[in-house]
Amino acid sequence: MLISNQIRAARGLLRWSARVLAEQAGIHLSTVQRMERFQGPVGGNVESVRRVQGALERAGVEFLAEDDSPGVRLTRLGGAADKVRAARARRALSAKDKSK
Repeated sequence: MLISNQIRAARGLLRWSARVLAEQAGIHLSTVQRMERFQGPVGGNVESVRRVQGALERAGVEFLAEDDSPGVRLTRLGGAADKVRAARARRALSAKDKSK
């Protein structure tokens, strides 16, 4: 069971905005925002929850549920997280070049 705090914590570890998570999961931004809005287990469309969890796991997040203490940890930095960071770096360089 995915908890809303886990989604926010996972995004924080990856330095992803809600928009980036939505893009990586293939869902609307408003869906991510709705999932994170409430405390406790994430409700709503099961497929959307599965997509969010899958996107975060592909980026290297591991979901923990030890002794009724849900959490997350970053097991590796790779895959989608690297691609997003590389795209951000390219945009920043491009913007810097245009300002010259």
